[in-house]
Amino acid sequence: MEENVTEEMIDLLKKVADLCYKASEEVYDDDKENGTANILNLCDKLQEAIDEYVLDYDCKKILENNELEY
Repeated sequence: MEENVTEEMIDLLKKVADLCYKASEEVYDDDKENGTANILNLCDKLQEAIDEYVLDYDCKKILENNELEY
């Protein structure tokens, strides 16, 4: 696991992902390339990237701590 990443950083990333999801659900999509449509598209991509990163982080944490249950 990356030594420089703290639980607080992971929590902040999770909050950002949650806000991206909320924006995608609540902000009006104006179908404009330079409008909210583009912003919402970026929010979706950012949320996906954060979710993948956090999942990878959590998996590494579980493996390092031998927290697997059989």
